[in-house]
Amino acid sequence: MRSNLPRRSPRQRGFSLVELMVGIGVGLLSTVVIATILSNSERQKRASSSGNDAQIAGSLALNELDRSIKDAGYGLTTDMGAMGCTLQARYDAGTALASAPANLRPVLITPDKDGKPSIITLMRSTAPGFSLPAKVKSPLFDPGVASGSPKTTLVLSSTLGIAQNDLLAVVTPPDDPTTKVGACTVFQASSLGANLRDVQRVADTPWNGTGDLAAATSDQYVINLGALEVQTYTVEPQLNSKGVATSQYQLTLTRYIMRDRASTTQVIQTGVVDLKAFYGRDTDGDGIVDLYDTTTPTTAQGWSQVRSVRLAVLARSEQFEKDEVTASEPLWNVGSAVKVAGSIDCGSSKCIKMNPKAGDDSWKHYRYKLFDLISPLRNQLWRSDMVVPEPASAPASAAP
Repeated sequence: MRSNLPRRSPRQRGFSLVELMVGIGVGLLSTVVIATILSNSERQKRASSSGNDAQIAGSLALNELDRSIKDAGYGLTTDMGAMGCTLQARYDAGTALASAPANLRPVLITPDKDGKPSIITLMRSTAPGFSLPAKVKSPLFDPGVASGSPKTTLVLSSTLGIAQNDLLAVVTPPDDPTTKVGACTVFQASSLGANLRDVQRVADTPWNGTGDLAAATSDQYVINLGALEVQTYTVEPQLNSKGVATSQYQLTLTRYIMRDRASTTQVIQTGVVDLKAFYGRDTDGDGIVDLYDTTTPTTAQGWSQVRSVRLAVLARSEQFEKDEVTASEPLWNVGSAVKVAGSIDCGSSKCIKMNPKAGDDSWKHYRYKLFDLISPLRNQLWRSDMVVPEPASAPASAAP
């Protein structure tokens, strides 16, 4: 009996086991290659993104420091007599203020110790208008008299820019600015007289304790502190939600207002791990900075030589790399034209070694960017007693 089932042609065949295994192998290999390419692409993307983060963090941090340094010393450095003067500020029946600065100076650099970042402290008057020095005039203030206007009134050459409740400092210049600094005694303007020359000092207010201000002398003058703002920039570790320090660091600003006796702290920029700063000095009086160091001046003349601040900011990416991508500590190339204290040889130039560790032993697994700047102390350069040397005249040409 003949079967109705179709016959299978001998040429009609399926995939063999070997062909199936080869196909699966090729597919798996393609999958591995695609996954590797995507992984490398994503890693490069993260590295590029983190590098951009470090670039932005360092630029913003440097811009903030530059702006603040240029404003430093406003109202405080208009004359050499007040440079670095010892600040005598008392509040509430003669109580000394623990947070008040010891001296009036445009900038104070606390150098790095044990590899830690530098600390930069800046001071400025907060007078909203003009902050100009004013000479003390007769009749001279004298709290020791029995009665009369000299007991409560300081007569000045002008009260331009002074407002009620401003903190003022009576400056007694040093007798020898090459070895000493002057004294600055703080009091508060209770009110202003109608003739634009008198400043009233009421002794029963917290800033005007009895005996804090001695009788005036003809060589004194007054500077307007406003509320006196002190800005301190530090590099600190970030804190997590539990207040525990992490391995990430940030540039932090603490702002202290002396008149209000209050301070606030804010984060300026994350990703900053190191900060180095130097005073720029003109030691020979030729108008050109010839030394960068961290030695704080102790005389009025020494402070008058400080013209600028040279600083560097080291920013770190937030991306932790699996491999070590940084072999050694970054170097800040400071050149060889001007001496920089603590610099080391690096080829034909001089360098300062930065510290990327920031308390983290895995620092080699991060990428870094270095930013540096020389910021002028404009209020130092605009002092009333600043003498700018004349440029050397060109030699006369020989007669034909």
